[in-house]
Amino acid sequence: GMNIQGITLGEMGYRSPPNETLEGIPMPFMLREVLAHSSNLADVRRIIKSAIGTNSYVFLMTDGKTKESELYVKDRDRFLVFQAGTHVKDTKEDLPAIANISYGGRYNAKMTEVLNSFHGRITPEIMMKEIIPQIVMPSNFQNVIYQPGQLRFWVSNAADKYSRAAEAPYTLFDFGAGLKEFLSEEPPLISADSGARDRS
Repeated sequence: GMNIQGITLGEMGYRSPPNETLEGIPMPFMLREVLAHSSNLADVRRIIKSAIGTNSYVFLMTDGKTKESELYVKDRDRFLVFQAGTHVKDTKEDLPAIANISYGGRYNAKMTEVLNSFHGRITPEIMMKEIIPQIVMPSNFQNVIYQPGQLRFWVSNAADKYSRAAEAPYTLFDFGAGLKEFLSEEPPLISADSGARDRS
């Protein structure tokens, strides 16, 4: 997701903790709150930290205005915050620090290797053609690449259940341009209706 403030979010399940429960805020509802009410990462942290956790998730959040990103681990009992460029270490994962980068996924060792090899020259095109194809799972059905500073994103979807989205073409969505057009439209004229009807 992305909002008008350039806040973007990504999410993935973080296995199943023994104390998972449905007695809390469902993850999609919490993320909707993030997109509706966040203008910076402090807002994002406040919303996620205060939500009553259910299952275990990892969230990757960015702010396109400040070019900051943070990785969170959220479950019933914990809320861990990792700044970009810091070593992410938890009981389940160990991701070496890469300067100015937040990352995590299914194949962390491969991600560390690939992101280090392209460090300092990552573009949307390099993400599409060089990085994503090397780090996705066989079940890869969708990829989204955000450019939050410009309110743009690219999406690719798998052609069928036998294909990976990493090999599919990407479609650009210019969210900023769409918002500008939407917000500049004249409101519809309001007309009075006397209630009279032509009964002929």
